[in-house]
Amino acid sequence: VYWGVTAATGQYNNRQELCFEKLEFTRAEELKPLELDGVKGKKLLGGEIISLDNLQFESGSANLLPASKAELNRLAEIMRQHPSLKLDIFGHTDNTGGAGANQQLSLLRAQAVATHLRGLGIPAKRLSAKGFGEKYPIASNSLPSGRLKNRRVEFRLSRPIP
Repeated sequence: VYWGVTAATGQYNNRQELCFEKLEFTRAEELKPLELDGVKGKKLLGGEIISLDNLQFESGSANLLPASKAELNRLAEIMRQHPSLKLDIFGHTDNTGGAGANQQLSLLRAQAVATHLRGLGIPAKRLSAKGFGEKYPIASNSLPSGRLKNRRVEFRLSRPIP
């Protein structure tokens, strides 16, 4: 299935933009649930956003804290047990600092996670990293506890379409 959008700009000099994307679907009944111990979102059909406990970085940096590496080692083990899975990695930040800097930091953090997983033997073709900056908060940025929740990396496991 393909979907697209179009937009016209300008009153006198009318330019049109077209954007198309190919969407692929699999029937839900064809996929067996994947159970992941210790991961939020334990029963995954594939495509559900998950997060790991204790995945943290140095403040204002893309350097993983040592406790985070243990979490990623568990994720790498799951990826090794299920070689058909692909992993999308999404970096997020709070709204402290400039939007451009936060966008870059979120991307660098997602890439740091991907680099660590590649170092644990997960092929690059099974990983993708994207940064969203401060665009999708899950808590209020007005409190320190909310900002902490917004500084996160999320994952989406999926199975390729046969």
